Amino acid sequence: MPSAGLWGSAPESCGAAPEPARRSDSYRLDRTSEAEEALRSAVARWKRADRLANLGEFLVEQHRDAEGYEMLVDAPAWHAAERGLRNEPSLRDEALAAAGRVGKSETELDADLAAAAERARAELRERLVGRPLDAEAPDFELADTVGEEWRLSDLVGPWCSTTGPPGAHRVGRNSRTTPSLPPATGREDVVFLAITTDRDRSLARDFLKEHGYEFTTLFDEGSATDFSITGIPATIVIGPKGRIQYRAGGFPGKERYEREMRWRIEELAAG
Repeated sequence: MPSAGLWGSAPESCGAAPEPARRSDSYRLDRTSEAEEALRSAVARWKRADRLANLGEFLVEQHRDAEGYEMLVDAPAWHAAERGLRNEPSLRDEALAAAGRVGKSETELDADLAAAAERARAELRERLVGRPLDAEAPDFELADTVGEEWRLSDLVGPWCSTTGPPGAHRVGRNSRTTPSLPPATGREDVVFLAITTDRDRSLARDFLKEHGYEFTTLFDEGSATDFSITGIPATIVIGPKGRIQYRAGGFPGKERYEREMRWRIEELAAG
């Protein structure tokens, strides 16, 4: 840690005055404070399992066991909520060791972990859906793999769209195709429209057939640029008034993707 062994007082045999030693102690204190501030700042900017664990370990090293325990309990909860960078069993082991230092049993730890998991899920959901963008969505008119034309302005009701393969999820009762969103919502009034940027349409058709994908796929003709897509996959969620409410990039894994998509669609449907 930044405070460990950076400076030491000069031995008296060298004729050093005690003042440098006091300055050294003060320096270690300042560096420890700076380290804590940096760790807390990282957690405040973007709460994550590894950041919580780092802060918890630091606090335990400073013999602030109760504070460290709180962070080390939150770490595995956030790992479960968003698939953090550290291994979950090791996070629980660290929390268990901290529990012993504050006089808590394993049963009490498990109860604290369950409560922390609920808080983490609620906070993560609020992070994802609590601040809609409410931005204009450019219209598009694109053909699917069987030649049918799709126009965004023709589709009524809340939307959820995914690009890259670019695409759109629709929430509404006026579906022109059988709802086919992979089980991200469990709702029958959701349709998944994927938009592929492949220039060779035959390759896209072969890929869909090979993998057994049955959701509607459109061929892009500039919509990715219109929607300012800079990397794929990317997700765009369009609300009932035809305005972009949420957008996200990357694919975090099937389980997390489906959970986060479900939260966004539920938020639109409830609104």
